[in-house]
Amino acid sequence: MWIGLVCLYGVLKGVRDIIKKKAMEKNSAMEVLFFYTFISFLFVTPSVKNALSIDFHYIGFVMIKSAIIFIAWICSFKAIKKLPIGFYGIMDMSRVIFATVLGVTVLGEVMTGHKIAGMALVLVGLLFVNAKGKGLGEEKAKPIYIVLVLISCLCNAVSELLDKMLMQSMNSGQLQFWYMFFMVILYLGYMIVTKTKIDFRTI
Repeated sequence: MWIGLVCLYGVLKGVRDIIKKKAMEKNSAMEVLFFYTFISFLFVTPSVKNALSIDFHYIGFVMIKSAIIFIAWICSFKAIKKLPIGFYGIMDMSRVIFATVLGVTVLGEVMTGHKIAGMALVLVGLLFVNAKGKGLGEEKAKPIYIVLVLISCLCNAVSELLDKMLMQSMNSGQLQFWYMFFMVILYLGYMIVTKTKIDFRTI
């Protein structure tokens, strides 16, 4: 069942990436990021009662997770706006490598033969795509956007590590509520400080 849920997540993530790229055709990455986050927060607000029953000792760790994803999503959205969606999707697989390494080094997970083979296949695929020098037959991807994807993947892997640790002390509803709450605050603060303009006609 858990493998099935991960596969479903992969399918939904692919669809989400396409929608994000379409959304940024007429709006800036920061505009889309804020509303994307705000609408996501609205979806988890029904669990506010559950969220308030959390042991507030862990709130600081959720804030750290939110700050990490704050950076990850800025990098991800800026990269996806400029890269072909197929190329971005393949590069995004590098998070598998980061997540596996963190799982082994921090959580003490066992590096099995299957994990090594899986990582090798992902690494070979990434090297092959980069060696071609083009994003799946389109314009050559600028190195800065590849770096942004890798930073995003590393941050996501660290966030997943924190998820694994935090979920031992709270349930998914509590974690999602506070995580999205802090994300909205961070992006709103960023937009106020940078005086980001919002085009309400297209957003």
